[in-house]
Amino acid sequence: MNRMVTALLGVCMVMNLTHAADTLPITPGLWEITGTTTNPFLGSRTYTNQECMTEFKFDPKEMMEGMPKDACSVNTNLSGKTMSYDMQCNIDGGTMTGNGSFTVSGDGNSATGKMVMNGSFGGESMEMTVTSEGKRIGDC
Repeated sequence: MNRMVTALLGVCMVMNLTHAADTLPITPGLWEITGTTTNPFLGSRTYTNQECMTEFKFDPKEMMEGMPKDACSVNTNLSGKTMSYDMQCNIDGGTMTGNGSFTVSGDGNSATGKMVMNGSFGGESMEMTVTSEGKRIGDC
């Protein structure tokens, strides 16, 4: 079960600055993203990252990098300035499901996201929630 908890935490950390094919419109510059991960094992943890971005690409499928091939399926929907997704993974006899969304504000200077993951491993269930907020704080 510790392996799955580690994988879940890695997925959540990567979620906040994932890059891939479909783009969401942002104003280029220095962005600050604050995320909070809440789960029954570690409680609530908040972290902040800064990154210079020229464009923002978000693809939840990349959150599954490093997982065994064909262990996870991810469905995405890009509608305007919101990317929504759901996923399911079957690994080491456990199941992990999740859904979430990431939305860029009308002016392209801020964004918010939320993901809820549920897992069942070795007869134990857990839920993890990740929320994130990003804002442009200046030029690079």
